[in-house]
Amino acid sequence: MFSVIDNLDNITGWTTSLTGAVIYGLNDHPENIAGYLSASLILNFSETDAYCEKILTADVTNYSEITFHIYSQDNRRNEYRKGTDFKYKIDFGVGKEYYLPAFDSFSSVSIDISAINTVDRIRITALSDDSDYLVISYMIASIDEMPLDIFEGIKTGIEYYISLDSKNNIGTVSCSAGDESIIIDADSDYINRFSVIEITDGINSEYHHIKNSDDSNEYVFSDLYDGDSIVNNFINADVYLFYPVEYGSREDIEIIVPGIAIWGLTSEDVSITNKHNVRRIDTFNGDDTFIERYEGQENSYDILIDCEARQSELLSYLSRKILQLTGIQKIWVNGRRVDIVQAGRPTYIESNDSFKVLPKIQYLVTVIVKEEYKQRNILPLTTTITTTINIQE
Repeated sequence: MFSVIDNLDNITGWTTSLTGAVIYGLNDHPENIAGYLSASLILNFSETDAYCEKILTADVTNYSEITFHIYSQDNRRNEYRKGTDFKYKIDFGVGKEYYLPAFDSFSSVSIDISAINTVDRIRITALSDDSDYLVISYMIASIDEMPLDIFEGIKTGIEYYISLDSKNNIGTVSCSAGDESIIIDADSDYINRFSVIEITDGINSEYHHIKNSDDSNEYVFSDLYDGDSIVNNFINADVYLFYPVEYGSREDIEIIVPGIAIWGLTSEDVSITNKHNVRRIDTFNGDDTFIERYEGQENSYDILIDCEARQSELLSYLSRKILQLTGIQKIWVNGRRVDIVQAGRPTYIESNDSFKVLPKIQYLVTVIVKEEYKQRNILPLTTTITTTINIQE
């Protein structure tokens, strides 16, 4: 489960200290962008204590950590042991300050936020006068809920690839708020019972699931999505065929065609390390105390993805969206990149029902995620180190 604090994909709302910091602009190279965004933010620093900040308000009460991606052009390293190793700090308000690591590559940083309830700002402060460019992307608050988070990651990925294509226009409609059915001014072989449509006039948009239809192009709604009646008033609004991507639905009461359904619950431990002994520091508090946790357990989830449609053209289209996702081999789960791979060849399943012909193509994919089971522990600052050496013959 996650909530976006800031996508970090535009310069709006960002300000700087009087000197030594510049909101440089936006990066559009995809290798330095997290999520399914089109840009990430570039900041420039050249003086100690110079900062860039954005004032905002975000409730993070129900979340355990903040995750975002970062890359430093010149001030990066892979090992941080003490406060003087860091070139930056980040804070989310007064008393909510953390050291900010920047590793050798564009990578995620997670910060434990169990002690705070709100994010009041994002302020990044330079701790040196080195000239440097910092790229930051996609800041979210999250708490792990597997496999729900995997379902959401797959759903978001498929929806992203669908959004890259032109919509399938099936006509126009004029209707009033409260209407429980509509008449579309064109015939379409692609819209039928159980289809989902989008109605939009460029200002308002709403989505409806078709419960019944007849030869006069009249369509009656079910109570799914935006409900069994029209919400807005429309005049010559465009109607598009919508391709829902859902998980956790049950076919006997929520048939959606064409559409994509995601299934699967069980996992397998595939850890290659001893998770009971390996510890790592993942949060560097501004008071020089660090927070460590035991290495998480790597679990492999086998997920079924069903593409279902009456027409072979639409079934083929939905299948291509899955292949795009597995071809890139990545999804974003709670702000982190996670690998997804196709496991074997897809299966074409013909309908066995003589009156409800709904063929489908089924994909099996494997997703490996690291799940955290143990609580973080605070490591206090060590001010005095006493070492005793006994030398014996």
